[in-house]
Amino acid sequence: YLGRQVTLLVDRLAEQGLLTSAARLALYWIIERIASQGGVLDLRGQRFVLLGAAAELAPTQALLDAGAQVLWVDLAEPEAYLKEHGVQAGTLVRTERPFDLLDSPARVRAAIERFASEGSPVHVAAFAYAEGASREWRLGASMIAIASHMRPGTLASLSMSVAPTTVATLQPESLR
Repeated sequence: YLGRQVTLLVDRLAEQGLLTSAARLALYWIIERIASQGGVLDLRGQRFVLLGAAAELAPTQALLDAGAQVLWVDLAEPEAYLKEHGVQAGTLVRTERPFDLLDSPARVRAAIERFASEGSPVHVAAFAYAEGASREWRLGASMIAIASHMRPGTLASLSMSVAPTTVATLQPESLR
């Protein structure tokens, strides 16, 4: 999809009930930002924290390709990812050691706050998941708690993958 086709697709998805009005507005914002930058998504100067950076749905590659600085938070070490993907336009930053979101949420929050203290507020994207023993639900709750307890001015935005077991609020159009 190019140009106006993208907004037509967004409108069609919203009309079919496949996007909430909040998602529609967010996509319009992204489309406008890309258009204002000459059709290129340039995230240089933007800082992201990826909780579950190695997850299939995590936008790690897209963010790095667009020039963002990305804090890798995952039990998986980033070496295999770096070996597979090579050099990107952005910068991958890692914590001093892998942190388990379930066992060490306070340490994860502290690492995010240290990362944010090096510049502007950060965008946190929550994509960690694990099957069985209600870990999916507990990870969702842990990631929300981490974001909810960050120092004021640290968090620029929060996004997350919503699985059927993720605790979430419903938009009015979803309830209808």
